[in-house]
Amino acid sequence: MHSRLADLPIARKAELMQRFDDWVTDPTLRLDALRRFVSDRLCIAAPFLDRYVVWESSGSSGEPAVFAQDPKAMAVYDTLGFWRGPGLRRTANPLSVGERVAFVGATGGHFASWVSMERLHRLNPALAGSLHGISFLQRASDLVAQQNALAPTVVATYPSVAVLLAEERLAGRLSAVPRELSTGGEDLSASTRAYVQLALNCRVTISYGASEFLPLAFECRCGSVHLNSDWAILESVDKRGRGVPAGEVGAT
Repeated sequence: MHSRLADLPIARKAELMQRFDDWVTDPTLRLDALRRFVSDRLCIAAPFLDRYVVWESSGSSGEPAVFAQDPKAMAVYDTLGFWRGPGLRRTANPLSVGERVAFVGATGGHFASWVSMERLHRLNPALAGSLHGISFLQRASDLVAQQNALAPTVVATYPSVAVLLAEERLAGRLSAVPRELSTGGEDLSASTRAYVQLALNCRVTISYGASEFLPLAFECRCGSVHLNSDWAILESVDKRGRGVPAGEVGAT
């Protein structure tokens, strides 16, 4: 007998982290060991127990969580990114000679986006000249100087940083403009998108991911964002965390 999704209790990150060692499906994974692992920057993108890719969430929901991804999960992420993602396909394509991809965001920590970039470096050291990270936790003038020096053809960042780049471009301080700017991590309104596209004169795309499942949704060429529903399930809930019926708008 199969359970329906609506019959299963909703588990929150705080509850999962409190009882991590009880529910984790691989008994060799222990939360205290994973916490020590992600506290060491030298371990970013290194395999945990020679098998797992590990990252942590930012704690925006109030509870930072640790996620261990096995090789099968990473294979799914890589495949979805290559075939459906707007920006990752060119970085994985060995024929994309001359591409320079810059991630402008939170670097230096065990966050999913940065771990993913560092993992590509570990898998293929030849990509060292193609994939770069620029920390957004610095003065705008320094960030712009790094981007001007790198002159990336593709930039992946948050919408708020995209607005900053657009402002710097209009002010005449940003000279290096990418051909494509991929946004994620925050909401991108239609007005913000139009402003960034006009200022940078480049294609702006959207992707939506989570630490639980990195490639949740990608934008198609027609501008719609499509959930990878063959691999992930999203359930809308109300303010009290209860699932809402299909067709009704939830709080999150």
